[in-house]
Amino acid sequence: MLLINNIGEIMYKLISKVLTLSLAMGLAGSVFAENILEEIQSRGEIRMAIFLKSASPLQRPNAQTGEAEGYFADCGRMIAKDLGVKAVFIDTEWKAIIPTLLSGKADMIIAAPSATPVRALSIDFPATTAYYDVSVLVHKDSPVQSLDDVSKPGVKISVMEGSTQHFFAKNSFPNAVIRATEGSMEARLEVASQRSDVTFQDAYQSVKFSKEYPDTKVLRDEKGKIVVAQREPGSFAIRQGDPRFYNWLQNWTQWNREQGVLKALYNKWMGSLMSE
Repeated sequence: MLLINNIGEIMYKLISKVLTLSLAMGLAGSVFAENILEEIQSRGEIRMAIFLKSASPLQRPNAQTGEAEGYFADCGRMIAKDLGVKAVFIDTEWKAIIPTLLSGKADMIIAAPSATPVRALSIDFPATTAYYDVSVLVHKDSPVQSLDDVSKPGVKISVMEGSTQHFFAKNSFPNAVIRATEGSMEARLEVASQRSDVTFQDAYQSVKFSKEYPDTKVLRDEKGKIVVAQREPGSFAIRQGDPRFYNWLQNWTQWNREQGVLKALYNKWMGSLMSE
């Protein structure tokens, strides 16, 4: 009987130690977690990485002032207002936008990169704020006249280095020759000059470019709709480790989506592109 009591006492002490250790580890995790939201409010400004070189209604410099404007810039200013702080936009090259966030120079990426599983290993995506329809831009005399044609051996594809279109092209068309360019405009110009057969681009950029360069065209189906090679969800991005900031941005996005604010804002800047 005494032995049983001793065993029970030993087990009780062991369980108590395990629970104490677990609690201590949990508290340590909360202590060492980033508190970005508190830092932003204490600083009085939120620093947001943006890609103005995109030059689309999503994000671009104002023609007169050079300041950031567009759908993402408006979202950023709304976020800053709701936090009671100033919006500060940090214009970066696309390939440097995630390193800018991870280095701490920016509190978030307002430019809403495509939320891929690979990127989610190093950064957090609180909620989808935009969708990118990836179109197929070709020269009017290109041998590529359908998405299936891109699979033919030797087809030259120009895409912006490090973009999701870059990885899409490499993974989907192993027989193609991939030409990585510094920016998306350079990729489009390679198609216009026939140095490349095709580029995969955001639909807005492709349609706009084909109007400015009439020797190029966006592939469409038999009903005249733009051929969408891939649809990508885009999300604001933050560093990992701050559940408060993550939850706040998730709530902010959901609230403004349900209220119709984000849709109205998107339509204000993008219009009815896909119906063209």
